[in-house]
Amino acid sequence: MGSSTISIPVDEEVARAFQAAPDEQRRAWELMLYLRLRSVTIPTKQNLLQILDRLGKQAQERGLTDEELADMLKKWEDEGRP
Repeated sequence: MGSSTISIPVDEEVARAFQAAPDEQRRAWELMLYLRLRSVTIPTKQNLLQILDRLGKQAQERGLTDEELADMLKKWEDEGRP
């Protein structure tokens, strides 16, 4: 499956925060938005957002650091995933 780019209108404050964020933070936000949009546009047996929330809480409880998350996102990107 290929990838496409879409534009989403946001207010100026959100746009400024996004544009000012480091690349790693922007990629994390993009991934979160991608997963959320996917969860509402492609039906699944279990709501993807609920799964991600649960996984996020578990990761936080187990001590996942921002650096580890950045490494995971980098690997995700290196593998050519959206």
